[in-house]
Amino acid sequence: MINQAAIHDSLLQCAVQCREFVLSNRHNADLCSETIVLGIDCAELCRQMSVLISHKTEKSASVAKLCIRACESLLRQLTFSAEPSAQPLIDSCVQARRCCQTVVDQHMVPDQFAPAKSSVVCYGITLPVSVYRA
Repeated sequence: MINQAAIHDSLLQCAVQCREFVLSNRHNADLCSETIVLGIDCAELCRQMSVLISHKTEKSASVAKLCIRACESLLRQLTFSAEPSAQPLIDSCVQARRCCQTVVDQHMVPDQFAPAKSSVVCYGITLPVSVYRA
């Protein structure tokens, strides 16, 4: 069983580190604007992934794959730019990437994150005819 709290914390840590890096380097002329955009993307995907993990949604593996790609792209860009202040961010991205890979790997096991049965019961709702024509 995966420790969901550890995954959640690692993803949030990466999101915070990305956000701090972007805010502190947004006026840095030496840093490529693509790095800033990748930092924003990585922060948002890690944050969203942490929400999906805590909600135990079935879509978590799909978003985890996107999160892995965002982390890897940012890591490549940071390695290329050799920014000295980026080491905490690099460490967080590596850990978030590992966590997302764990989610993808565990998604192959049925019901790892989802409950055994759906707790939602749908009742038939009749809608007025005007709703169908809108």
